[in-house]
Amino acid sequence: MTKRIFMAQEEMYEVCGTVERIVYRNEENEYTVLELGLGDDTITAVGIMPMVYEGEELKLIGTFTSHATYGQQLSVSAFERSVPKSVIGILKYLSSGAIKGIGPSTAARLVKEFGENTLEVLENNPDRVAKLKGISLDKAKSFSEQLKANTSIRELLMYLGTFGIGAQDAILLWKKFGNNAIQIIEENPYSLCIEGCDIDFETADMIANKKNFAPDSSLRIRAGLAYVLRHNRNSGHTCVPQDKLVSKTAEFLQVELISVQSALDSMVFDGTLAKDEFRNREFIFLPDLYTCESYTAARMKMLLRYPVAPISNAEALIREIEESTGIEYAQLQKEAILQALGRGLLVLTGGPGTGKTTTLNAIISILKSMGQTVLLAAPTGRAAQRMSELTGCEAKTLHRLLEVQYT
Repeated sequence: MTKRIFMAQEEMYEVCGTVERIVYRNEENEYTVLELGLGDDTITAVGIMPMVYEGEELKLIGTFTSHATYGQQLSVSAFERSVPKSVIGILKYLSSGAIKGIGPSTAARLVKEFGENTLEVLENNPDRVAKLKGISLDKAKSFSEQLKANTSIRELLMYLGTFGIGAQDAILLWKKFGNNAIQIIEENPYSLCIEGCDIDFETADMIANKKNFAPDSSLRIRAGLAYVLRHNRNSGHTCVPQDKLVSKTAEFLQVELISVQSALDSMVFDGTLAKDEFRNREFIFLPDLYTCESYTAARMKMLLRYPVAPISNAEALIREIEESTGIEYAQLQKEAILQALGRGLLVLTGGPGTGKTTTLNAIISILKSMGQTVLLAAPTGRAAQRMSELTGCEAKTLHRLLEVQYT
C-alpha cells in the first residue's frame, strides 16, 4: 500500500509492504538498500534501517528520488516494523539470517512444528524448541535471547521515533543500555545525554519535560553540570573553576545556585566528577580528563627532576648566535634559552609575535653545535609542516615521532 502525505512542505509517501530482499547493508551505520514487496509490485528503498530482515513487514515514510544508475527509489526518513505473521513470512524471516544459528533448513523445521506461533515459541518457550532433534537447550535459549533483543530494538526504535530520535542513535542507545533501554530512559530521560550516547541535552530535556520532571530535579541538574563541562571540554578546557561552573549551569538551567551546588557536591562525592585546588581556587573536571591531567603533571615533574649536564659556556654560545645572525635577544628570551639548556623540561608560551620561534631556533642551533640530536614534533601535520618551514629542520607529528600505530 502506498499513501501520499505532506510533511514540512515536502511531499512524502507512506509505503507498507514486506521485505523481499536485502540488496546491501553497511554494518557500521546500518545504511540499507532493500526491495519492498507491495503485492504485485516491488520498490527499492534506501536509508538507515537497522536490523531489518527479509520477510519483515515494514511501514516506510520517505520521498521518491531518481538515481542516475538505479532509477526510482524511496529515500527513507522514518520506518516502523512488525514481526511477520504468516507462515511464509515467518519462514522467510528466519531463513534470512535474522537469528544466528537458524538457517533455511532449521527454519523450515521450526515453522513446520509451530506454524504461525513459531516466533512466540522461539522467544518465550526455549524448552519446547529444545525438544526438536538437533537443537540443544543452550541453542534454544540463544534463539530466545536474540529474538528478545530484536523485539527490544524494534520497540526502542518506535519509542524514540516519537521524540524525533533516528534509527542510528537508537541502535547506539540500545548497545549502551541493552534490552532495558526504554525503562532506563523512562526513569531518567537525561541518561540519553551521558557520555557516549550523543543525544543533545535539549532533546533529553524536552522528553523529561513531557514526563513532568521538575526543572530543579537532581537528575536534570546533574546532567546539566556534565553538559556544561563537556561543552567547555569541546572548546579546549580540561576543567572549569567551581564558582564559574555553578553560576553558568544555574543560568543555563534557570535554577537556584544552591540547587546546583548541592548536585555538584553529590557528584564529586560519588566520583561522577573530580575536584582539585590550584592557587586557592577549586576546579571541577570530568573524571577522564582529571586522570589525564594528573598523569601529565606527574610525568612533567619527573622530567623536571631529570639530571641535565650543565653547560658552562651557554651565555657565550648565545652571544655567538647573536653575532652570527644579527639578532639581539631580549632578556626573557635569553632566560628561556638558558633554562631550556639546563633543565629536563621547559614550557615556552607566548602570543603571536612574541619571539617563540626565534627563541626555539636559538635553542636548536646551540644543541646542534654541541653535537646533540634534536627532534621536533607537533600535534598535527599542518603544525609540523609550519614548524619545519620556520626552523629549517624536519618536524614530525607526535604520532609519527612516537611510531604510534592504530589498530
